[in-house]
Amino acid sequence: MIGKVLGGRYEILGQLGGGGMAVVYRAYDNYLGRTVAVKMLRPQFCSDPELLKRFKREAQAAASLSHPNIVSIFDVGDYHGVHYIVMEYIAGETLKQYIKRRGRLPVYDALSIAAEICSALDHAHRRHVIHRDIKPHNIMITKDGRVKVADFGIARAAADATLTNSGSVMGSAHYFSPEQARGGFTSERSDLYSLGVVMYEMLTGQLPFDGENPVSIAVKHMQEKPKPPSTVNAEISPAVENIVMKALEKNQALRFASAEEMLKAIRDCMFTLNTSADPKRLPGAVPPSELPDEGLNGLPADETVLSEAQPHKKKKHLPLKAVLLVALAAFLVYFAYQWVYAWINVPTINVPDVTNKPLSEAQKILASMQLGYEVVGERYDEKVPVSYVISQSPEAGSQVKARRKISLWISRGQEYATVPDVTGRSTTEATALLHASGLDVGSVVLSFHPQVPQDYVISQNPKANTRVAKGTLVDLEVSKGVEPTKVVVPNFTGQPLEAVLKQIEGLGLDKGEVTLREGPMAAGLVMDQDPKPSQEVPVHTPVNLAVSLGRGTAHKSVVQFKVPTGRPGPVQVRATVSDSLGVREVYNRPHPVGADIKMEIEWWGNRATLSVTYDGALGFEKELL
Repeated sequence: MIGKVLGGRYEILGQLGGGGMAVVYRAYDNYLGRTVAVKMLRPQFCSDPELLKRFKREAQAAASLSHPNIVSIFDVGDYHGVHYIVMEYIAGETLKQYIKRRGRLPVYDALSIAAEICSALDHAHRRHVIHRDIKPHNIMITKDGRVKVADFGIARAAADATLTNSGSVMGSAHYFSPEQARGGFTSERSDLYSLGVVMYEMLTGQLPFDGENPVSIAVKHMQEKPKPPSTVNAEISPAVENIVMKALEKNQALRFASAEEMLKAIRDCMFTLNTSADPKRLPGAVPPSELPDEGLNGLPADETVLSEAQPHKKKKHLPLKAVLLVALAAFLVYFAYQWVYAWINVPTINVPDVTNKPLSEAQKILASMQLGYEVVGERYDEKVPVSYVISQSPEAGSQVKARRKISLWISRGQEYATVPDVTGRSTTEATALLHASGLDVGSVVLSFHPQVPQDYVISQNPKANTRVAKGTLVDLEVSKGVEPTKVVVPNFTGQPLEAVLKQIEGLGLDKGEVTLREGPMAAGLVMDQDPKPSQEVPVHTPVNLAVSLGRGTAHKSVVQFKVPTGRPGPVQVRATVSDSLGVREVYNRPHPVGADIKMEIEWWGNRATLSVTYDGALGFEKELL
């Protein structure tokens, strides 16, 4: 690219550096005669229309920011299909290089840099621009000590292109907020969490969380509490530590409410550390004592006072000046009168409701009501279609003057994500990676596998690299390890049939015959099994089950008989019944020989058998119908 001229204007002079998504060049603006920086997307990202659209949109949003601590964006374009952004050229080094060169920073210096970053964030957040990738790599330190935050708004476009690339996202993962790590809703407070990580690194020379890969780091951001920075650097006061730890709260609601609130806390600490410093003066500004002695219009005092040796010149110009001053005053009075009159007589309009309407239709409605509009931002919304109005300010029904511009937020529609490849990963890693991509875990099926270790993912649906809506559930098949060769059969009696069949399948056994019969247990419960409990059998052995239909119908029968004679008395008479409830004793008493016995027997099922014994010997059996 060296020597190429982009847009007939920007001549590439040399390469400054590069990252996972873009390469940065030093260039010369032939129109305005100044040095600029040009960030060009790498060719592999220029074939994704959705990414390009987002890249341009975010760059245009960032271009609206104007602040001394934000790298200005001048232009956006493309060169033979390769898209680029023209930015302010900064002569200096990144904060990452600065920390590596100096080690951990003095507390006051770290607070000074954090204050400038926070001031930049406050300016951006007030204009609904969230950075989403605050890290030392995106913060420049100029040669005169001024802090400049780069890549505002561009990080969101980069997110989809780098999340599934471990090498590209590694640097950002150290500074992710918990909600970014799990793919949740990001807000202005997400930037404050990342700033908390940057402050931790400046004050201690260490990162609060580290790991072998982005997923392990993301899990720590979501689950672990950082070690207090004062345990690493004893010079950190409780007040400074409180700022860092509050910014690093997992719950967004417990962090600073805004960048303005965090900036005030930082400045208060700076003032405490150095009471002679003005807490409202950011580092890099020139103290009043260093300014030159100036007179009127910013010129040295000895050049603004007319010499008394030239009285004739002063008298010569007084009449003309007086005339000009009177004319100017008259013009200003007339202009002010016309402006006030026009403002007072502007009609008042009831603001119409243009939400949930296409931007083109909203524009026509507002124009018909003598109102203008401005698009102040765009955001994803799964319910509102692309290019429709999500919200407006002032709200519908408010009264405003004609020609007032109504601020509109426009929908980008459903946000999409690329499904990462989680096969071969542990369930913990897979879950974290899916959350980082804005997806969630769906159903989990457990299966034996000869190669995949237990609790690792065998397969997934949707497949890797599929483009789906954010929030989509990804179903996982997870390994139970190597299938065992033998199984100890548990006791299934008394359990519901459905639950037993699932246990049989989970143990690697097969379903055998299921026999239904009346029994003493409630309907649907297992009464008997084959193989028996505690028996060790090979896998895939069929298990036969007897399942209860319940007790059946109750019946009553009256039986009469005489105790036989011809034996010494008394005789022990015992009666048992065999029915759907099984075999049970219903009578057991001694009687004299020749005694008449009458008994009423209750039995269950379709038929039963009565057995009567005399002194243990079978007397007779009778079918009960």
